[in-house]
Amino acid sequence: GWLQFLEDIPKENANGEKQEHERINIQIPISTGVTEGEHKEEALRKFRSLDGYWLGSPDRDAPTVILFTGNNGLFADSAEFVRYYYPYRFNILMITPGGYPGSTPEIPTTELTSYQDAQAALEYARKRGGNNKIIAHGFSMGATSAIHAASIDPDVDLIIDRPFTTIEDVAVNIGLHITRGRLEKVIQSIVKRVLPYVFPIGETDGIHTTNGLNNLQKITKVKGSCLFLYATDDEMMTMRPKHPKKRTALDKTNFAHLLCDQYEASFKEAQTFMEKYDPYNSFFSLYSSGEVPPRRIFDIIPMRGTHGATFYNYRAMDLYLFELGHINGVHISQRMFNYAKDP
Repeated sequence: GWLQFLEDIPKENANGEKQEHERINIQIPISTGVTEGEHKEEALRKFRSLDGYWLGSPDRDAPTVILFTGNNGLFADSAEFVRYYYPYRFNILMITPGGYPGSTPEIPTTELTSYQDAQAALEYARKRGGNNKIIAHGFSMGATSAIHAASIDPDVDLIIDRPFTTIEDVAVNIGLHITRGRLEKVIQSIVKRVLPYVFPIGETDGIHTTNGLNNLQKITKVKGSCLFLYATDDEMMTMRPKHPKKRTALDKTNFAHLLCDQYEASFKEAQTFMEKYDPYNSFFSLYSSGEVPPRRIFDIIPMRGTHGATFYNYRAMDLYLFELGHINGVHISQRMFNYAKDP
């Protein structure tokens, strides 16, 4: 359904402006995943491919957003975000992670291949969208790819959507939810023994090095701005309290809060933008004081819902992109007519 939605987008808008969009295939040199002795085609030994989709903006200076999907997701699963970004005339790049259907499934998906995917997506976005600003928007496991992209390119801004801190935290947390908080030490012991075999630390291709999917460590290398999104009822990404009967609001212990704290601690010059402006007030008075916006901004925003089903806070996303200069008052005024329909 989402693929058909993408294909049905007109290649010329109401103003007669061309809007290129097409299915794409990004080639990546193979440096991991194929071992000697395996009988693969010669072409497979040289390159693997990423299946994806490109939607071009009619504006030459338009920023580009790269959409990184969650675990087991294909590029079309990110198409729901097109409804948000496309009216703002962004270039949009969606990819299917390596190892998934359409993206050389013969090559296993690993932490290292996900980092290679992120770099390939960045290079494609630079080549296709010009040397304009890039936003990496990653959901769940895709947030790790987005954070990696921003860690290797200082000009990339982030929107990380329902992220985790480390894969170890997620595994332990899921185990605690399944056992209702019991067997904590047993679960931690099992996870610590098994994870190094599944996500080895220190694997490298000479450019990227794995760290066991540790986003807490990687977020300190991000030089751009960052918007953290979390779901208020997301038990997968929320630490289970040791005393369930004394449970407080779930969002107080969400992994996104820990990531945000780590980001803020590493860059004191960053400034929260929601402290300055109320997103429910008029966007047209934001810079009436003549303030120069900080180079780096960040904030953490709640959304109603669970990990798999969430009502997006588009108002906060609008304000974040406005602060970064990616959208303007005209863009926002067009969306304000639809705010009554937004959650």
